[in-house]
Amino acid sequence: MYRLVILSVFCCLLHLNGMTQTSGNAAANGAKKKITVKLTTSFSGFKDSATLGVNELKAIIAQPLVVTDDKGNPLSISNFQVAYTRQIISEDEATGKKFLSTQLVTALFTSPTLSSIWIKTIKSDLLPKEELLFYDIVAKDKKGLAYYAPNLKIRTK
Repeated sequence: MYRLVILSVFCCLLHLNGMTQTSGNAAANGAKKKITVKLTTSFSGFKDSATLGVNELKAIIAQPLVVTDDKGNPLSISNFQVAYTRQIISEDEATGKKFLSTQLVTALFTSPTLSSIWIKTIKSDLLPKEELLFYDIVAKDKKGLAYYAPNLKIRTK
């Protein structure tokens, strides 16, 4: 009896497995084709990550973010986010003692360049050992297909 139950369960599982498999062309069954494109993100010629002098970064901060495919074709940037980790002086409320700490400021941009207020703030306040991280970069090709581009990190020395 025990064998009969196991055999019945096994046959039901085989039957269900056969029903869930699709046959024929995947495109005919409504499946979408996965498109892979190797993208590169650059900022004033710097790719992946870079360490720049404070004055060097101040000089190029108004430059646009650029995304290209593996053939060098530019993609239009739909939006991106920036995380600016900057140094600030904080004060311990209990002792009144001041100490160096960091502050994280983020914003979403819908054009390839930073906003004028961000450019102005970075040009006036940028210090050594700070960082700009460009992330969640959405770029579109000529056909209007959207892609996530790689992040880009720029540090100051």
